[in-house]
Amino acid sequence: MESATTPNVLLFSDPAEGLKYGYRYDGAAPDGRAFYYTGRGTVGDQTIARNRAIVEHKEQGRTLRLFEAVGVVKGTRTKLQRYLGEFQVDPDDPYRREPARDALKASRTVLVFRLLPVDDEAAAGLAAEERSAIEPSDARAQLVPLEVNSHTFYETGGSLPGTASKDEAVLVDEFVATLGGDDRVQRWAITLPGGSGVLLTDPFDLSTRTLYEAKNSASRNNIRMAIGQLLDYRRHVPVTGLRCVVLLPERPSEDLCDLIAGAGMGLVHQTRDGFTLAF
Repeated sequence: MESATTPNVLLFSDPAEGLKYGYRYDGAAPDGRAFYYTGRGTVGDQTIARNRAIVEHKEQGRTLRLFEAVGVVKGTRTKLQRYLGEFQVDPDDPYRREPARDALKASRTVLVFRLLPVDDEAAAGLAAEERSAIEPSDARAQLVPLEVNSHTFYETGGSLPGTASKDEAVLVDEFVATLGGDDRVQRWAITLPGGSGVLLTDPFDLSTRTLYEAKNSASRNNIRMAIGQLLDYRRHVPVTGLRCVVLLPERPSEDLCDLIAGAGMGLVHQTRDGFTLAF
């Protein structure tokens, strides 16, 4: 919050509050050099506008002062706060987006700021912190509900806008219905190295450890793209024995079937009676 009487922005970090919305991003980085702080906004995707006081604190001549909840006053609900010191937003890696839920339990994204200590007090506070946050310098993955599809996520090699993406969405919905509904099916949100974006996969069947990549046609370009995406996802998804399968609205030519099989992947395609696992 912005102080009305001093040139300060007061930041209050409380990981327990984040758990109410299905995430825990706040805390010291594993190397002790930074602190991750989740921005403001409890409904919908968090916006830069809502967090402008943090993003533009230097331009506005304001100081970020960070506090962390460390319990409550005995016999009350009043939070105890520990002052960690003066921080600044990392100019080279200011924030990343991460999946979460909002106050209405809807899927959304939150802004996670990377804060660097400015003074000795802040540096000492970080050194004493429990390493509770996850360093975003390496790609990591976490399961999110299948319906997560925020426009703020960055997806490489995705469908062209318009009919293609809608066709793929219908194909995925119909296929997931054959698996018994959404309970056993989720998707992976993969945070890219350096916080440069998040990849969202197509369905992942938890019961069979199978990751699907859907395309709206069985063209060579689409199949090559699907194989490339699955190879990219596979590097980051932490599942032993992960099976990758291309999902298509029809069976492709035998040459393209050989391409998929040669890549060590399976094929599922739609038929008049539903879906068939070709191999």
